[in-house]
Amino acid sequence: MNVVTLLLQIFVSLRFLAKGAFYSELADTHGISRSSVSRTVHNFVESVNNNLDNIRYIL
Repeated sequence: MNVVTLLLQIFVSLRFLAKGAFYSELADTHGISRSSVSRTVHNFVESVNNNLDNIRYIL
């Protein structure tokens, strides 16, 4: 079982938001599964949405 570090979660999420890359591309690039990318991006966006009043990201 591979652990996705917090720093990697941030990098993956920011790359997804900046580039709009496919989950499979991000997974291959960073050596994690597509399901890990999906969970990571979802959790990151949810966290941003819950902590910033004037910004909303839609997946």
